Amino acid sequence: MPLKHGEGALHEGPKWMALNPALVVLRGGALGDHVLTLPAVARLRRLCPDQPMYWIGHPDRGRLARPDHLVDADGPIGAALYGAEPSIPDWLRSADRIVAYSSSSERLAHRLQAACSGQIVTWDPRPNPERREHTIDHLLAPLPPCDPARPEDGVPRFSPTDEERSAARQHWADANIDPEDVVVIHAGSGGVSKCWPPGHFLQLGEWLERHGHAVVLLRGPAESENGHLFRTLTDRWPSISAVDPVVLASLLADIRCLIGNDSGPAHLAAAVGTTTLTLFGPTDPTRWRPVGGDGLVVQSPTSQMADLAVDAVCDAAQNLMQPAD
Repeated sequence: MPLKHGEGALHEGPKWMALNPALVVLRGGALGDHVLTLPAVARLRRLCPDQPMYWIGHPDRGRLARPDHLVDADGPIGAALYGAEPSIPDWLRSADRIVAYSSSSERLAHRLQAACSGQIVTWDPRPNPERREHTIDHLLAPLPPCDPARPEDGVPRFSPTDEERSAARQHWADANIDPEDVVVIHAGSGGVSKCWPPGHFLQLGEWLERHGHAVVLLRGPAESENGHLFRTLTDRWPSISAVDPVVLASLLADIRCLIGNDSGPAHLAAAVGTTTLTLFGPTDPTRWRPVGGDGLVVQSPTSQMADLAVDAVCDAAQNLMQPAD
């Protein structure tokens, strides 16, 4: 499986060690970064169908890749790759193929090249500011194409298991909520500048109710850390939350729609096939829009989220969803 040169590096490690048939992927980042990496994971699975996948990364977010082995990047492996700890474990040293998405790609490449026996590709996951391409395409760029190509190759997909979906449906049932009638509002984001004002979300939620939709809030880290900013919303509507992204994906799989800021949950909802309406301000939807499911994006006429009119979002929601009877 030859890998491309590019905004990273391709290396062959020393040949003194017998290879094991392992594919190792290293990926950090937030929830959305992981979801947008799923097409790369799917391509690697097609290219290396018989190789077990080791995933070095976040212990919860990494589960979205369904790896055969999940290794916490903050544990000893992180110290071995980035710190002073000299010991790299044998399973990594002898891996057949290593794909490392890292902003420290050059430094990491030297470390891996000196210690590992297989083919190594390192790639900076940050989009190239000189190219207006979707981040998914950037993450796929160092990997060879699959033959035949398929239309869905660039679409993130995550499929909860029957057991995971059953647990999510039980959660909704315990809350006495039918998720098929629910529009989930996610008012938070990892960056304050990407957040539509809570008062605007309040008006949107009231509009949704007038048009027959049940409203449920999604509480993420931003809402927990700045609860006072969202109190007008949390006092008005019930809410759900899930630290585990697999649990969250399962909860979002059966809802009518998710409306929210440019954030990880929007990408995750799209990956399970849920309809999404995503609100953009300072970030570029050409690079960061959710892909998958039925979705629309609405962007502020300026970079300021407060300048995105409530009426514009309501009109987009009207176009995206038929009113409930």
